[in-house]
Formats: sequence, C-alpha cells, structure tokens
Amino acid sequence: MHASQRLLSSTSLQRQHQPRQQDYARLSRLLLPTAKSQDAALKASPSQAQQPQAPQTQTSSYDLLLRGGFIRPSTAAGIYSILPFGLRVLSHLERIIDDEMSAPPLHGLKLSLPCLLSSDAWKLTGRWESTGPEMFKVNDRKDAEFLLSPTHEEEVTSLVAGLVSSYRQLPLRVYQIGRKYRDELRPRSGLLRAREFIMKDMYSFDASEEDALETYRIVQDAYVRILQRVGVPFAVAEADTGNIGGTRSHEYHFVSAVGEDTLLSCSSCGYAANEEQAIAAVRPSADNPVRVPPNALGAIDASLSVPAALETLARNSEGLALDFYSVVDEEHVETHAVTVLMRHDRRVNPLRLKKMDDFKGFHAVRQAASADTLSDLASSIVVIDESVGEQAASSISSLLASLDAKVAASNRVVQGSVVVAVEGDACPSCSTPTKPPAHITPSTPAPSSSLVSARAIEVGHTFYLGTKYSIPLSASFNNAAQSTVPLVMGCFGLGVSRMIAAVVEACHDAKGIIWPRSIAPYEVCVIPLRMPKRPDAQSLIDAHVDVVVDALAPHVLYGGRSNIVVDDRDAQFGFKMNDAALVGYPYVVVIGRSFVEHGKVEMHCRADGSVKMVDAAELGSLLAAPSSPASSL
Repeated sequence: MHASQRLLSSTSLQRQHQPRQQDYARLSRLLLPTAKSQDAALKASPSQAQQPQAPQTQTSSYDLLLRGGFIRPSTAAGIYSILPFGLRVLSHLERIIDDEMSAPPLHGLKLSLPCLLSSDAWKLTGRWESTGPEMFKVNDRKDAEFLLSPTHEEEVTSLVAGLVSSYRQLPLRVYQIGRKYRDELRPRSGLLRAREFIMKDMYSFDASEEDALETYRIVQDAYVRILQRVGVPFAVAEADTGNIGGTRSHEYHFVSAVGEDTLLSCSSCGYAANEEQAIAAVRPSADNPVRVPPNALGAIDASLSVPAALETLARNSEGLALDFYSVVDEEHVETHAVTVLMRHDRRVNPLRLKKMDDFKGFHAVRQAASADTLSDLASSIVVIDESVGEQAASSISSLLASLDAKVAASNRVVQGSVVVAVEGDACPSCSTPTKPPAHITPSTPAPSSSLVSARAIEVGHTFYLGTKYSIPLSASFNNAAQSTVPLVMGCFGLGVSRMIAAVVEACHDAKGIIWPRSIAPYEVCVIPLRMPKRPDAQSLIDAHVDVVVDALAPHVLYGGRSNIVVDDRDAQFGFKMNDAALVGYPYVVVIGRSFVEHGKVEMHCRADGSVKMVDAAELGSLLAAPSSPASSL
C-alpha cells in the first residue's frame, strides 16, 4: 500500500473512533405515534385492540402514556413495550438514580443479576412456599424448578457469600436496574401494576447492626435526593416489612388521588405511616361513647365459650363492637380463640393485631367467621382496643374475671391499639389524647396534633433485613477478632417503570402530561412555523432554528442540543401545539409571525401555562431560572 494511502486509511480510522457531537432531534425522523383516543392508539394492532381495556381507561397515566406515544400494550395483559420517547424518560430517570446510588457516601456498585433463578436458595429461606401464587414458577426440560425474579435477595446473598470473606471488604453496597416479574391476578392501571416491570434494587452488606443501620440512613437520604430531583411532591412513611422480612421498613410515595395506599401524617412533628402501619391514637368521642353496664354479661352458662360470652356482653353494651380471629400453629391447626373488642365505629387492623407482643410466639393469626367457629378452642385471648376507653376497658376486664373459674382460667386479657388509624386521630408521636401506646414516648403534648390522610402511589421501599437471608444462605465473614459471623443486610427498591406512571398521575391536565424538566423526553420542543406562501419569511424562520437551539442548549439541565427536539413535521401548527401539550415537553419555543415581524420568539411553559415574547438571546436566561426541589409531606 502506498504511504499516502496508509495515511489516508489511518486518518479515516481515527475519524470513525472520534465521538460524534450530539445534535438536536427532528420529529420527522422519530417514532412518536400520538393519538386522540385509546382506540385510535390501538387500532393499528388488531390483537391489541381486542384486549379488554376497560379497567385501564380509569387511569390517567395509562391513557396519556398510550396516547402520547410512550408505550404500547402487548397481546397479553400487564406486559408493555416501551417506545423511544418512553425509553428516553426511563433513561433520564435511571441517570438520576445512578448518580445518587454511586455518589459518596453511598458508593453503590452497579451489577446485573439474572432474571431466571433457581429455586434452591428460595427453598432455603422459606420463600419458595410462602411467596404465593404471584410468583412465576417454571420447570426446565429436566423438570428442575426455576422462577422469574420478583426480587433478588436470595440470588445476591448467595453471590456475595462466595465473594466476601473478611471485614476488610465491608461495607459492600451493590445495585442493579433491571426487569422483575409478578403474576398479578388482575394486571391494571398500565405501568402501575404490570406483570413485567423495571426496578432498581440495592443490597447492602455490613459487619454489624450499627453499620447496617447507618447504611439504611444513607440510602434513605439518597432516596430523598432522587425524589427531589425528579420534582414531584412525595412522602416517606413507616411501613410493614411484608414478605421481604426484616425489622425496619419505609415506603416512598408520590402523592396522587388515584393512589392505592393511604398515608397518615402529622404536620406538627413529621410522623408519617401508611394505613397498615399507623398507630391509632383514638380520641374520646362524646358522640360514640362505649358504655358497659354491670349486668352486661347477663346469665352466662358455665359451658359458654369466651367468644360467645363476649357476644352477649357486646349486645348488652352501648357502642361496643367485636371481631373474631384464631391463632394457628405451623401445621395450620387452630390453638387459641381471639376476640377483639373495639368502639363500634372502628375496624381491626390485622397487621397491628399480629404484631402485638402477645402474638409474637405464634405462627399466624387469621380471621374467623363467628364465635361459633371458635367454640371448641379451650384457650382464648381477649384484646381490648384503646378505642373503648379506660373506664369501659376496666369494666370488661372485671366482668371477664367474674366468669366461671374454668372459663376464666383459660382466658388471657390484653390491651393495645389494634384498630385502623383514620384522619382526625391524634398523632401517636406528639399527642396524648388518652394513655399512649407502650412503645411511644410522646414529646410535648399537643392535643391539636391530628393525623391527616392522603392517597399516594408507592414508588420505593427500604428494608433493614439484619441476618434474615445471610444465616440460611451461609453468607458470613471473619470479623476483626477472626470470628465467623453472618453479614448484616439491607435491601432498597425503587419501581422505575412504576415511577414513570406515578409521575404522570401526579403531573397532568386535560391537555396531556406535564413532565418535570429532569425526566422529560426532551426538555424543549422548538416549533418553526410553516409559511409556504411567504418564501422569504420561511427562509428567515428556518435559518434561525439553529440560533434558537444554540441559545437554549447551554441552559438545559443536561444533554445540551441532544435534549432539544425540533418539530419539523409536515403538519398544521395547531396539531403540533396540541401534540406538544399531550407529550408534555416542559417548554415549547415557537418561531412564528412574531419573529418575522418583530424578531421575537414565543416561550411556552407547560407547567404554569405562561407565554413570553422574547428575543432569541434571552431564551437561555428563562430556561436557567431555578425551580424549587420537590418537597416531602
């Protein structure tokens, strides 16, 4: 090869490996199948159009993500394809998550775990049997058992068990962003409740409980920063650990009227918990008093069971209601009858009932149909909820003690807060309406501190796991004293695809989506007006598209020119503006008649609906105006 040819070939190769400068996008080259209705969006695919869509139409996020060209449903319910604009939103959200997960002091390390998992580790932890029918279980051709991952505690613990052997390798915090699977009985609401979804899950491994709780706090701080950067009002609430297990748990929610969760919070002290976890500090009520007369038990047959006796007591009392449960052992055999007495306008919170100290040694507590179904059980537990008031509780205890000696001997009476908390209840943390729960240490009493409720969509969950997984999976290390001890763990999830739908639920109007700047598919859409009857004006407009883009690019949150799209489609101006409102670009810049006649462009802000006429050079200053971070409740 001639020397000049070799030089040319080398130069060409260098140019091929140079990074390309990202230019702005042009809608004429993109896939954005927007539609005026769900039917119109689905008509292109008969198999999709034949799906029963009625439940979906009730959810704004499904409707807007579908019509806005972000997603399309598969032929099976609860499974979705994410289209290019939806993928851009997803990538922006993942970028924020990656930033905060890898930043100090968290220093998370990103990895990728398999979606197809063996059943072996799940059987060791007991979750193969306990998880239930929502888990996708599959068998290979050799009849070996597998599952499609709903979560990765077992897999990552088994992995780390073979990688970590010394305290010098700790702390270790690893995370991934990947697909998860859940066999939902009734998939609905689009990405809010799908069978296949995208999650960020982090797993932490520490040398001690103290270190693990510090990691928990660091991750909580990172979650708050993520939600603040997304830009939607959010709430952090105490929560139950559920099937994941552990001893500490918090949920992270976007506030939305269509949310499946109810949060109860106190504005005075910041206490917040979901409805399942919240403690009901019930205020005394003059309208709903509980009165138990001395003769409430009546003439009781000595052979009558405690639940049946309490039914008589409730009938003869005023404002008293009761509910029945049973304690079961590991063989699912009933061992104790449980009767809960409460004020008649309240209902039992089964989760709080099961968490009472008196039930901790039992396998499970389940609801019973009536007192008759419990009549054969010799042992009985009576729970008097605090809503009945101290005077009525004392009367009930005295009457129970007066029962036949045989009946009374088999009866245990306990008191506590086991009803569902509701709006208007006193805050259990900073108020003392009556006697506070034993595990609550109230601050300065403030009777006016009441709980307020709000509907919300859960988008994240953090768990302190302790050694729940490390002990059965033999994940241990040698500590400084050269003793072999189990790793102390935490796990931390964020529903990434679910968060996209939750943002839309919280940020939309009649026209369409209102994306926060941080995760919008494009931060700015530039619409140059088409003026075919005025070629000179059209040339002037076309020539200034780059000028406008250059003025905006340094001031977008990230990405420069690549985060700006120009609507150069051959379509009417009104269609483009409606399309822009539906898609939800935070800003739309129109280069139109005002520019031709006065040198001014129009800056439309989607969030507040404002329109400003400015010189192109001023666009950057408008875009650079700081926005307040999202706040928590």
